[in-house]
Amino acid sequence: ERGRVYLISKGAVKPANKLYSSLKAEYEVTLTRHSLVEPVEEEAAEEQAKGGIPLMRYNFKSLSEVKDMAARTIVDVIGVVRIVGEMESFVARNTGRQMAKRVVTIVDRSLYEGRVTLWAGGHAEAFSANVGEVVALKSVVVNEYLGKTLSTTSSTVVDVEPAGLAEVDDLRLWYHGAAQGAAEVFERLSSPLGGTRPLDSKEEDYSGSEKRMRSSL
Repeated sequence: ERGRVYLISKGAVKPANKLYSSLKAEYEVTLTRHSLVEPVEEEAAEEQAKGGIPLMRYNFKSLSEVKDMAARTIVDVIGVVRIVGEMESFVARNTGRQMAKRVVTIVDRSLYEGRVTLWAGGHAEAFSANVGEVVALKSVVVNEYLGKTLSTTSSTVVDVEPAGLAEVDDLRLWYHGAAQGAAEVFERLSSPLGGTRPLDSKEEDYSGSEKRMRSSL
């Protein structure tokens, strides 16, 4: 269960296989039939947290940095929710599978706007953030088509208004203060038309570009 503290014993420690992990750790623990995993009681877990056990470690990159990243790069980002799209169902052209997704647009202090695709099967249905709230995304993948987009994977963690992060308060103050009043102009990471647009301008219809993109999903 995400967010709980566990005691793990009798695991096998070995060098991390970077081919199958996006984590920065040099070592990993493999569980065997002899391993024990025990949940820590809530009160004890709170004491453990005070002792320095973080709920989640992030290595946030700004959306302006994502612009220059290679496709398939795994990255952590944090931003203010600008637009929450509806659930979309479609048939993937290359596999014939019925699929579903939700596209969310976020902005950050680098004055860039990025589109994040949340795939059905967990992230898309469970997404609960409202426009104007801060969302932290761990281990999303960079895609390249008419610019850069982000999308979730099975290992992605989506956290709305996470507690204990200075970046959350910073973004909230920025977005609901000077940024909103001054109608900042955000550069799109991906757009069929490219260019910039004011904070309060109407969102354009991406349905045409979505249909073209579905062939690569």
